[in-house]
Amino acid sequence: MLEGRLKRRLRELNMTSYRLYCEYLFGQEGLREEKVSFIDVVTTNKTDFFREAKHFDYLTQRALPELASRAGGRTFINPRNAAAGTLRSLGYAVWIDDD
Repeated sequence: MLEGRLKRRLRELNMTSYRLYCEYLFGQEGLREEKVSFIDVVTTNKTDFFREAKHFDYLTQRALPELASRAGGRTFINPRNAAAGTLRSLGYAVWIDDD
């Protein structure tokens, strides 16, 4: 995903390599003119709770049933998300419990 976003930006700037882009980005002109575009390219500008629905479909249909079958009768799953806070983890727990 990141590579695709960066390649698109390189094409927009008519650059042929990441090396040229890095030289531009960290040079005086790039720091002044490219910093905001770079941040936009490498970050996700979407705030939906379930950003990637396919990931959750996979969890529901494949990963969690397989995990449950391996759990030997135990049904407790403790979801964690290193990049999110407690509320998001709690939201995952509610979503899992709903299925």
